[in-house]
Amino acid sequence: ATGVTTDVPLGTATVTDDVDTGLVAEPSPAGPFPVGTTTVTWTATDGAGNVGTATQLVTVSEAPDITAPVVTAPADVTVEATGVTTDVPLGTATVTDDVDTGLVAEPSSAGPFPVGVNTVTWSATDGAGNTGSADQIVTITDTTAPTVDAPADVTVTSAGASVVVALGTASATDLVDGALVPTSDAPSEFSVGATPVIWSVTDSAGNVGTATQTVTVVLDAPPVVTAPPPLAVEAAGPTTDVLLGTATAIDDVDGPLTPEPDNPGPFTVGITTVVWSVTDSAGNTGSATQAVTINDTSPPVVVAPADITITAGVVPVVLDIGVATATDLVDGLVDVSPDFLGPFPVGETIVTWTAEDEAGNEGTATQLIEVSLTALASS
Repeated sequence: ATGVTTDVPLGTATVTDDVDTGLVAEPSPAGPFPVGTTTVTWTATDGAGNVGTATQLVTVSEAPDITAPVVTAPADVTVEATGVTTDVPLGTATVTDDVDTGLVAEPSSAGPFPVGVNTVTWSATDGAGNTGSADQIVTITDTTAPTVDAPADVTVTSAGASVVVALGTASATDLVDGALVPTSDAPSEFSVGATPVIWSVTDSAGNVGTATQTVTVVLDAPPVVTAPPPLAVEAAGPTTDVLLGTATAIDDVDGPLTPEPDNPGPFTVGITTVVWSVTDSAGNTGSATQAVTINDTSPPVVVAPADITITAGVVPVVLDIGVATATDLVDGLVDVSPDFLGPFPVGETIVTWTAEDEAGNEGTATQLIEVSLTALASS
């Protein structure tokens, strides 16, 4: 036997007939044959329909099964490590055997696997105790660099010389090696400006991980303040409210700051210097000035007495022409005086009332005095 059934070379039967020649006998069955004795009947039929037969015995002996199953392992696998050990889908091996069917091969290790080259042996044993095997190579590579966490960036102030800076501590983790300790390329002292510090660490596979920390050293200088531009506005009263604008400030350490004025107003006539200042977190104060000019170019408003029309028998005539008033936006009530008090001749006389404020602005108003003679006087 070579299997459950076995092909057998039967040979060829011969046929003779009284009449026909060239007849051929066919066997039944023709095989393959099971273990044991099988009767094969050879049959030939002549042209007259006469059938002739003969038999042949075929005996298949059950031989011992000494052939191991043939195992075909899955294809070799290469994957990147995901940790100290890595799970890998190996696939499925196939098995063929001369006698047994349905055999299943099992791996020597199903994982997870460490970094490196791992040999997995797939084996299957048939009913006769014969074992076949095949190897599958599982390669776990480590090309992933460690992850490095640098300390936070550092900003310090200096009077101008280099300074020693406390950097903090970096940390690192690797998929395979776990926690690692990074080192830095930091100098012993830092000068003014920004200096990158590289923290690095190398894992057992030679992969290098890095992270950068920036150390900034700034001069211990006060904030730089920029005041709003100078202003010149017209007085609106004894004091005048003014929109000063907004000052800006920048500090080497604190960044943008908001200055405040020492005098937000209102302001009197003249030039007032407003000081804008701000103090940074180190106690340094920066300032800038803004000139605020309040001009008084508006004259007083004069209200003259009412015009007068009079008829007199005697001229020139002395009259009480009344009193004018004058008010100023800045000075309030101011003195007012006429340019002529009389006596008044016949006809029209224009009296000009004038007031001057402290800024020298003059305001005027006029009053008409009209004098005529009575008829008796004129005759």
